[in-house]
Amino acid sequence: MNNIDKWIDEVKELTSKISEAGQIGICTFAQGNVEDCEMVNFDDSAWEKVMGKSVPINGINTGSGGSVQGEAGIETRDWNMSYGEAALRKQITYPSTVEGICTDNAKISITMTILAPVQVFLDGVKIADFKYWGDTRHCELCINENHKKGQKYLLVLKTPETGGDAYLGIYINCDILEKQMLELMTAVEQLLFTQKLALLHGSEINKYLDILERKLDTDTVRNRNWVEIRKQLELIDKVLKNTDVFAKEFKVHMIAHAHIDMNWLWDYQDTEDICIRDFRTICNIMDENPDLRFSQSQSCVYDIVQKKDPATFERVLKKIQEGTWEVTAATWSENDLNMTGGETMARNLYHASDYAKEVLKTIPSRVVWEPDTFGHPASTPNILAKAGVEYYYHFRCPRGAGLTWWEGTDGSRILDFAFGPYNNMIRPQNVMPVVHSLFDHYGLKSSMFVFGVGDHGGGPTKYDIKVKRYLDQKPGLPRFVFSKVCDFFDEVLTLKKDFPVVKDEQNPIFAGCYTTKTKIKKYARDGEAGLLNAESVLAYQSTCQDQIHYMGELTEAWKDLGFLGFHDIICGCGNHAQDEYDYALGKSIVDRAEKTVNGMFHTNESDQVISVYNQLAQTRSEVVRVDAPSNIPPAGTLKDADGCLIPYQIEDGKLHFTARDLLPLSVTKYLITNEKIPGTSVRIEKTGTPKSGGFLRAETERYVMELSTLTGTIMKLYDKKEKKHVLEEMQPYAEDAGSFCAHKSSNLLKISFEQPRIMSAWILGNEYKYENIIGIPEISIAAKGPVFTTIKILHTYNKTTIEQYITLYTRFDRIDFKADVDWQEFGSDVIGVPTLKVGITSDIQKPDFIYETPFGSITRGRHNTELPSYRYTAVSGEERTLAMFNNCKFGFSAQGSTLSMTMVRGSYSPSARPDEGMTSTCYALKPYYGLTDKAELTRDAASFNQPPIAACCNYDNSNNESPLLQCDNKNIWISCVKPAFNRDAIVVRIMECCGQKTETALKLHQLFNKAYITDIKEEIQTPVPVNDGEAVFSLGANEIITVLITK
Repeated sequence: MNNIDKWIDEVKELTSKISEAGQIGICTFAQGNVEDCEMVNFDDSAWEKVMGKSVPINGINTGSGGSVQGEAGIETRDWNMSYGEAALRKQITYPSTVEGICTDNAKISITMTILAPVQVFLDGVKIADFKYWGDTRHCELCINENHKKGQKYLLVLKTPETGGDAYLGIYINCDILEKQMLELMTAVEQLLFTQKLALLHGSEINKYLDILERKLDTDTVRNRNWVEIRKQLELIDKVLKNTDVFAKEFKVHMIAHAHIDMNWLWDYQDTEDICIRDFRTICNIMDENPDLRFSQSQSCVYDIVQKKDPATFERVLKKIQEGTWEVTAATWSENDLNMTGGETMARNLYHASDYAKEVLKTIPSRVVWEPDTFGHPASTPNILAKAGVEYYYHFRCPRGAGLTWWEGTDGSRILDFAFGPYNNMIRPQNVMPVVHSLFDHYGLKSSMFVFGVGDHGGGPTKYDIKVKRYLDQKPGLPRFVFSKVCDFFDEVLTLKKDFPVVKDEQNPIFAGCYTTKTKIKKYARDGEAGLLNAESVLAYQSTCQDQIHYMGELTEAWKDLGFLGFHDIICGCGNHAQDEYDYALGKSIVDRAEKTVNGMFHTNESDQVISVYNQLAQTRSEVVRVDAPSNIPPAGTLKDADGCLIPYQIEDGKLHFTARDLLPLSVTKYLITNEKIPGTSVRIEKTGTPKSGGFLRAETERYVMELSTLTGTIMKLYDKKEKKHVLEEMQPYAEDAGSFCAHKSSNLLKISFEQPRIMSAWILGNEYKYENIIGIPEISIAAKGPVFTTIKILHTYNKTTIEQYITLYTRFDRIDFKADVDWQEFGSDVIGVPTLKVGITSDIQKPDFIYETPFGSITRGRHNTELPSYRYTAVSGEERTLAMFNNCKFGFSAQGSTLSMTMVRGSYSPSARPDEGMTSTCYALKPYYGLTDKAELTRDAASFNQPPIAACCNYDNSNNESPLLQCDNKNIWISCVKPAFNRDAIVVRIMECCGQKTETALKLHQLFNKAYITDIKEEIQTPVPVNDGEAVFSLGANEIITVLITK
């Protein structure tokens, strides 16, 4: 090791020692009765000794948040606030000297991040009261402006009794020490960077390094000789001035940003306050620093400030027009991407673009900003490229070394920069790693550093700017330029284009979020399905009435759905503070969609005619459910337009029947008749008793199912048509018919337990035990008739009840399941996290598993870990596929031939009981034969989530008896048909699902004779020829296109 390297190591060691003075160290802690504990004379001798944790902020604490090691057996402490009010006491005695540095007359302050509501007391006086989130990174708490030797301070932190954990981080700042650490770490980075330059320029640099090699003295540092240390720092500056011409060839784009989480650990009012506070503060800082540039994402943030603080919003608009404020809001909010449907993503992009143009008066952002999003599906580039997005920034789950071309499944590419953290502070040791990384991997002399306090907002601080000004004066370092995100990306592409290509998803992380807080996830799924239904209704009515129906309040509902999809909301990792607003917003979205749908059939009510609207752009057969007219038999027949009789069945006030071959985007009417047809129904046979290994056998025209009355699980599901088992058959032992490896059977409910751990909403802990729910259930026939038979299975587990319903149809090939769960299993830091799963084991050997993604799918192997999927997950083998559809779940795991779906998860932090009470899940199984047809899977998943719209009325479709449009291409799926946002036209979104380039023809309703390809933002790109009522165009493999049709 040469002398410079030794000197660097000594300085790093010295800096670490200096930083230890700010560690909070040993404190006292109590939970329960902590009344008056903030008083100076309070006796805490009986309290527990704990090790405080320093705030994990690089540059303040060079130990990166680690705690000083104190007495043996004393541990760091977070605490569960549900156990009562709690307090942490610390007697601060700041040393008069630290590593030879005098601290007299220093300013002493506190920097903290406490993920909890907290009151802060200094010497018995309350100096701060944080309702939700104790964060002083942008507004440090001053203890003393002029500290004197021997002064002591009593710091007390109190948290209330509430849900979730208090995650604690505190650092005690001393401005004298902070200045010295900055100087030392700057010198270290100067030397490291100059060594890098020497590799590039050889002797031109080495001759100056040789001077420093001879003159830097490690003993001076080791002995804390500060007079000589300062001389050595001056020497480094003097010598490296000679290399500055080479150093300044490198440029760092300094990107100021405020990461604002929507309703994370606080309520909506607090979210509004954060947005307004940050925009005001940043405008003020920019006024004081004209060269500062600021980049802000999320249109919903701008929308809040526009509505709540117009004066500040006008200041922002001015800075946007000046070019100093960059709008990086390519999306309405920073959504979770794994649990957001493709259409919701498309609307996020559209509304952000529209808001940028119409309100912010700027061009739509070319960069999607997802710093904190929990994973990135493989189909993301497909969608973004179709919205004109060129660049992508994120921090979590990176693939590659910073800069890559991220290639989607359709071949689209966006330039992806992944480096973090996203809420960094300007300190030399924070900035320089990205400089080294991009040069080492790509030879780039241009890099990007993102800084600004984040999560609870904040943005750039005055001290960040002060440090940047300091670094500007130091030789041997790059140029640091306040800049904008797109300027960095644009510049990079002038320097290099052949970056590595990533062709994969960038997942997973925080897998617990796929299943925590089921209620909000259900609202998001129902909201998307409902809004798509409502748009389809408006589009269809346009053809009936020869005029385009506009989106109206659905536009705002889509924006609200974008807000609801923010990663901390839909992921369920917030606390109860957000629930009231989020749940009310979710219900409002669903209600607005239903209002539009219900308006379709509000006239011509009839107790003799049922009108069914197929809102999907696909011919389909599906079960129809409609409010039953009064005074008709519980079972009877309907007559279709061809005179065919169709049996119906009434259960729970709903009339059910199977509608065959419903034409797309059209109304089909059925007449209620008194005519009869020979009755058929599911044949039910029950044998034996539960303990003797009895079973319930149900047989339809297609399937034979055998259900164990001992366990409630499926022992056999046989496809008579294909002469194949759908599920692995469980054979009872001859010696004991009640034993048949029930743990391998299907429809198996399992409660598993994860070990206690922090961040239980986010992180799946180690599973330390599980229990199969195979006690003798109550089994009964809940419904039986000519359309379907439903078997009810009632399980109990502790105080939790699980009512399962299995529905087999007489003439419909899907098997439907419903689980109504009254969840009373609560996680804690004692028992960990209980989780309820349901599993099915297919008869397919060594399968792959297909998971739906937004506008796509991905095939994964057998991963016994939670992975995200959307409306379907499929077990796929050679020429056989078994699909599991669902209406509200996102977390699935696969092992062997078993696919499991998580239904409820009892995390305990930040929310103590996020899913207490009733939750309902619908899912279904359907086998397929031949090569896996992903288009068919997608269409069937849409059908399951969007059943036909029906009412007892004689809908007047005399002006519109033909479908709005038709497409017979089997490779494609049409995800939406809707009125265009800003013109008299209908928009159709089409996806190729099977990975094959294809020619497609849309047969248009006679009202339309023009068609255009647009982007997702509905901006016209190219005309499509329309001949004999058909618009013909090509789709690439896995491509998404948007077609606009008009008169």
